[in-house]
Amino acid sequence: MGAKMLKELTITKLAKFISDRLTESQIEEILLETGETEPCRNCAGEPISLYREDDPQLFSKAKRLEHMFSYYSQRVWYDENYYYCLVEIINAFYNKIHSFAITNEGKEILKRLQEDGLEIERLGVKKEIFEGFSLPEKVSLIKERLMDYDFKVSLYHLNEALSSYKIENYASANSQIRTFFGSFFQEAMKKLGINCESEGDCRRKFLEVFLKPKLEEEEFKAVNNMLTGFSKFLHFKGSHPGIPDKSVTEFRLTVAVAWVLYTLELLKERL
Repeated sequence: MGAKMLKELTITKLAKFISDRLTESQIEEILLETGETEPCRNCAGEPISLYREDDPQLFSKAKRLEHMFSYYSQRVWYDENYYYCLVEIINAFYNKIHSFAITNEGKEILKRLQEDGLEIERLGVKKEIFEGFSLPEKVSLIKERLMDYDFKVSLYHLNEALSSYKIENYASANSQIRTFFGSFFQEAMKKLGINCESEGDCRRKFLEVFLKPKLEEEEFKAVNNMLTGFSKFLHFKGSHPGIPDKSVTEFRLTVAVAWVLYTLELLKERL
């Protein structure tokens, strides 16, 4: 068999990363599911069959995963179905293992996959994950902080927004982003012992408490307009604001995440 698309070291690191984080049954469940995708059905070997192959040299999860990844990697050059099946399998593991996107080890593997020729954008991985603002990483950080502060309502609606986004229910995702954003300011003010009557009132008091003393009048007006404008953008069609559009949802989520991160940093000074 000819050269592999993925280098041996990439395959070894990928297999070890997965085997260290998933049980045997979790791995097999993923391989059974990916085996039903069209690209994998068009390949000679099923992912689960390759993984379960009876060979004394395949004595661990990592070794069996290496064998399977090598099989598809060797065949991508003469049949595109093997490439797309390989992408489906890696994508399934990427979606299952959250630390792929937020750990140095996971990021290194994603870089290696990209350098070996795998189109990582097909995994839903943004190139920005390697530079600057990484949305998955920031969302993970927000979740940790919300749990630390016991902001249960905000955390619930953030998780609901992400779940709806994942199944492409963008109208629901947008609605949950709106509720997440509003409830966050309400819980933040409550944590500080500051009474506010409504979502909008809580945002105004946040601005007055944290930013008005620090900013010049014109700067404060600009920040106030920005926060108020974004809130109106989330609300402009009522309780279900979402245009069923992926790009609008991603924009709303990214801006909401940036604002919440900024506010959490300010809260650290008071809590």
